[in-house]
Amino acid sequence: MLTTIALVTVAAMVLLAWAWTSKSTPTGDVRNARRKPDFEGTDQYPIAVAGEASYQAALISICGPYASESQRQQHTATLIREPANPHDSNAIRVEIRGQLVGYVPRDQAAKWAPRMDQLPPDARSAPVNALVRGGWRTSATDTGLYGVRIDRPNLPRTPRAKKLRQAVSPDRSTHSPP
Repeated sequence: MLTTIALVTVAAMVLLAWAWTSKSTPTGDVRNARRKPDFEGTDQYPIAVAGEASYQAALISICGPYASESQRQQHTATLIREPANPHDSNAIRVEIRGQLVGYVPRDQAAKWAPRMDQLPPDARSAPVNALVRGGWRTSATDTGLYGVRIDRPNLPRTPRAKKLRQAVSPDRSTHSPP
């Protein structure tokens, strides 16, 4: 009897050791293991687009359906000013292949909007390189939505503060003191 208990105990320990070393998650489901973030290429595409979770249907039509592995696709996006946007007067939408995929984050849009406003009214858009990544589905509980990152656009520079002050106020050197 003691030998049987010892054999069962050793077998259980071997089984537990095998399960512990061969599986990457406590539940034993390797497919549901948390994926490491993919930061490759973020230097070239430093701006993460906001709101792309709301535009997954557009991203699926652009990049294809979710696959078993994460995807990486490069595209040319178009930044389009939306001064009449009810949520943010500095809003800049991001489109790929004519479909809305998100917005430039609010803090970045506040910097870029004045520069885009310097463009002619019929041309207040700018092309920019974009990276779409993600888009995997291995099970009902393991899905990675598509995300979009963009490069900085080539926009006109805003006048420097000194030039702005000179343009707004008259040259004081030509006026006599009061």
